[in-house]
Amino acid sequence: MTEAQARPKPPNFLEIHSASKPDKLATIGPDRALTYGQLRERSRALAKRMYRMGLRPGDQVAVMTYNLPESAEIANAVHYLQVGLVMVGYRMKPREIEFIADNSDSKMVFFWHEFAERILPFKGNYRKVMPQGFVSFGGSVEGALEYGISSWVRPRSTWTTSRRPSRLEATLSIPPGRPAGPRARLAVRISRPSRGSWITSSRPSVF
Repeated sequence: MTEAQARPKPPNFLEIHSASKPDKLATIGPDRALTYGQLRERSRALAKRMYRMGLRPGDQVAVMTYNLPESAEIANAVHYLQVGLVMVGYRMKPREIEFIADNSDSKMVFFWHEFAERILPFKGNYRKVMPQGFVSFGGSVEGALEYGISSWVRPRSTWTTSRRPSRLEATLSIPPGRPAGPRARLAVRISRPSRGSWITSSRPSVF
């Protein structure tokens, strides 16, 4: 067993929620809403597409977007792939965006189509970006691949996935001398790993 295989995997909360509440709304946007089951399906499909394009665990993906269903799909897809997410704020100044472009190793850049004028001027600064690595969503942009519902996501019937939830260990804290009640607290410890230490496999579990 390699070191990566022995390392515990972080819990995937989308898997947990989609298994227990597949029909509950997970994200709502101006034009559409997604349940946890739909978000899981689309995120896994996007992760597979990104893997086929060449992304591997430990790579980085940059994103500039509003809080939309597409951003939830991208965030969960990179979690499935064990890929680092580099958030580029749309309120950042050009020199700040340029700094991120110069210093991040992002291989793909997703952006809401309205932010094309903020992302594409620094297209050449992303030196490790893959061919067709600039992806717009919400509308087509010249010089970028368009992320569309039908073109990026396959129908459910084309693959089989497991709905078995991930295991999550927690500690229930009960004040001494008192029965478990409203004051009992469920504590979950989350540590911030060093760069790359969260990689558990060279082939993501989404496949």
